[in-house]
Amino acid sequence: MQVNLICPQCNCHFRVYKSDYLRRANKIIFCSRKCFSESKWISEPCWICGDEIKIRLSRHKKRKSFLCSKECNDAYVKKTLYKNKKCEHCGKFYEVLKSIDRRLDKKFCSHKCLSLSRVRNIIQQCIICGERFQVNASTYKSKKRGLVCSNKCKYKLNAIKRRKPKVSNICFNCNKQFVTPLGDEQIYCSEDCYNTYRSENKTSPPQRPTKEKTDLFI
Repeated sequence: MQVNLICPQCNCHFRVYKSDYLRRANKIIFCSRKCFSESKWISEPCWICGDEIKIRLSRHKKRKSFLCSKECNDAYVKKTLYKNKKCEHCGKFYEVLKSIDRRLDKKFCSHKCLSLSRVRNIIQQCIICGERFQVNASTYKSKKRGLVCSNKCKYKLNAIKRRKPKVSNICFNCNKQFVTPLGDEQIYCSEDCYNTYRSENKTSPPQRPTKEKTDLFI
């Protein structure tokens, strides 16, 4: 004698012997092995892309997320564990872990922006080219820096410092005023004045001028 049953998986009608039905009265009976194996799996949509994924029924309750691939897993981690913040120094948006943000309250995207935010700059004018530039206020006060804007102007400033100071003298022959370096005992403004004084007086001059070119005396 057979009993009519309905498969809980495919909802089709099938018949089994009454003895088998009574022997498995406390168990779910399926129409075939295929329906029995399919009953142990459950379909869930992927939380990111929406594709259907099959998961074992025994593992369904243990899983906390349903993701179909590594790409969806990375997108889920980025979406749930990270948050976008705006850097308070440069204004760029950056990603930071929510747990780190709650613990440290990050406000800057990098160590560079963090260090730059602590620096107080002042505006100075270059003494060589006249261009305005920013310099650290503490460095400017303590180390006397911030006079020039670049290395090019720095080299020019050092060249000026190495020059000897100049003084004004009066030519012994023509009584004209000329400039000579400090410590130079030159008394003629040019080689011509030296030769003129020697030809007119026919005596040795008080001092021989230096053997520099004429344009250097001007």
